[in-house]
Amino acid sequence: MKAATFSHLSLSNQSNHLWRDGELLAARETDLFVVHLYSVFYFLVEVVFLKKNGRIEVIRIMDPKDGLQEYSDMVDLPAELF
Repeated sequence: MKAATFSHLSLSNQSNHLWRDGELLAARETDLFVVHLYSVFYFLVEVVFLKKNGRIEVIRIMDPKDGLQEYSDMVDLPAELF
């Protein structure tokens, strides 16, 4: 599946694909959220959970050139991604 196709799926279908086909690469926390980085179908996806109830707030496809700095110390990501 391509990232564009994945992005048009419902939140429920996206989460089903993540749990079935994804690989958890890293996790981080903020005051309100737990954020997981997954590899699925040859692209990266960030899943944001609300801390107080564990509910998924958003699933977003990550552009390797934007936003992966937060994970650079947690995962062995190729330097070309930055």
